[in-house]
Amino acid sequence: MGLLSLSSINAQEKITTVKSQFKINVLLPGFVYEHGLSTKNTLYSELSSGYGYTSNGFGKTYTFYPIINEQFRHYYNLEKRAKKEKVTAHNSGGFVAVIALYNFRSISTNDNFRPANSSITISPVWGFQLTYKGNLTLI
Repeated sequence: MGLLSLSSINAQEKITTVKSQFKINVLLPGFVYEHGLSTKNTLYSELSSGYGYTSNGFGKTYTFYPIINEQFRHYYNLEKRAKKEKVTAHNSGGFVAVIALYNFRSISTNDNFRPANSSITISPVWGFQLTYKGNLTLI
């Protein structure tokens, strides 16, 4: 009787986004926080760094600049993945988003060579996030 009750509860569980998760970005060193707003929507916030290299006839220069990345994500296929018994943990699935990306002014640019200004980008995005064993996430 106890097993039937437990199975009944598991069958009725609703697939939903994780309420709160913290990640470390290793490719562009930084920190990520994703907050679940509803069963399919999250706010993705990232503070990381960008790097660049420029070379022309006058010389070469390296750039280093901080980045703020804010996204409102809608995960559209969590239930479909769960029915196929695919991973849905840690918001693993496809998403569409609106992204606001702010690149700060480079803190290492040689202004005599090429000035590097700050910039902002706002754009729609389609993506896929998958979490592997050991909580390694690829986006």
